[in-house]
Amino acid sequence: MTDSQKQKICKICNGQQHKNYTAMELVYGTKKSFNFFLCNNCGCLQMEKIPKEIADYYPEDFYSYTKKSRKKDLTIKTLIRKARSRYILDGNGISGLILHRLKKTSALLETCREIGIKTSHSVLDVGGGTGDFVWQLRSYGITDSIAIDKFINEDVYVEGKLLAKKTDIFSIDKQFDIITFHHSLEHMEEQQEPLLHAKKILKPNGTILLRIPTVTSYAWEKYGVNWWGMDTPRHFFLHSHASIKLLVEQVGLKIKKLWSDSTVSQFWVSEQNLQGISIYAHNSYGVSPEKSIFAKSEIDAFERQTANVNQKNRGDTICIILKHEDVK
Repeated sequence: MTDSQKQKICKICNGQQHKNYTAMELVYGTKKSFNFFLCNNCGCLQMEKIPKEIADYYPEDFYSYTKKSRKKDLTIKTLIRKARSRYILDGNGISGLILHRLKKTSALLETCREIGIKTSHSVLDVGGGTGDFVWQLRSYGITDSIAIDKFINEDVYVEGKLLAKKTDIFSIDKQFDIITFHHSLEHMEEQQEPLLHAKKILKPNGTILLRIPTVTSYAWEKYGVNWWGMDTPRHFFLHSHASIKLLVEQVGLKIKKLWSDSTVSQFWVSEQNLQGISIYAHNSYGVSPEKSIFAKSEIDAFERQTANVNQKNRGDTICIILKHEDVK
């Protein structure tokens, strides 16, 4: 078997029949090309050969690695947020109940409720950059939470407390109630090993949350290699619903729930890619809506389309709740 043939064996199901694609780096507009293949068996789209110089494609201003200026916020707004969070997550507090009825729950807090996070839980966020997600968790009162990421420049502390540690999951032996992979698994060269270790350090009744882009989506079918979810070459694996199910089964976990949580970005970024407009261009909708190619009516239509594909579980990103096999 040649090296080329070895590279084209699916790393999820070992399938050898594929459809080939060439995709360009479009986020920063370098337009360098990379080869991918879509497995005919499990449907996983994956990079044919991961570049050795992959770190070069994570510039200093890459969104999850940018170090933020953070400090404790003791304002009345913080107290209100924690009161609402305690009610939503723990079911405690009359004041939280009242506040919850006055204001719609944020998407992130609703996700936390959905996966069963309590304010007393310990949470590990794998591939969490400089700790954005964990910082939000702590604002909800989930204080025993930490991010890990081997690609950040250094450990991140806020007023003496560790927020994000420069390491990988394999160095962690503490057990956690909740382990999250917030759009990080697709960046990992190995797929089974990180989940196997997560399973090892997960408490018996604990939960793993995966959030990943998926080719089982309207956006992939419509835009192909111009789909923003490819994020070439930073995303190595773009799973189908079938391939992520297979991967989970391989590591001895089970899916308790899978749902779409895609955003309107799947449409406006992909449309810009078709026009050769990078997400950071001066006329990108994300930089300057008034200079972009979109009228407000078009963005409104994208919003409606996003709600529609999510309802049909055809959104381009999914949330997946995982448990140990023996947990009912």
